[in-house]
Amino acid sequence: MLSIEDDRAVVVRVEAREWLRIQAHDVSAALRLGHLAGHLHWRVRFQDQELWVGRDDLGADYLARLSTLLEDGAITILDGGCT
Repeated sequence: MLSIEDDRAVVVRVEAREWLRIQAHDVSAALRLGHLAGHLHWRVRFQDQELWVGRDDLGADYLARLSTLLEDGAITILDGGCT
């Protein structure tokens, strides 16, 4: 709850978060992806069968961390890769 009083106010400025949408192709890939995301303390949410990673940068670092899974064909980046 924000507060506005005669002598002070609480103001919160929030930037929109960009999301990297990832789909794992099987259970093994999903476990590997989940382990990586947890180990790296990524901000995540789940939408249907996708893992959404809240990006804090332009995406290149995330893709570097996911490179083995991408090269193995274990995951697909659906949206939100490098900009």
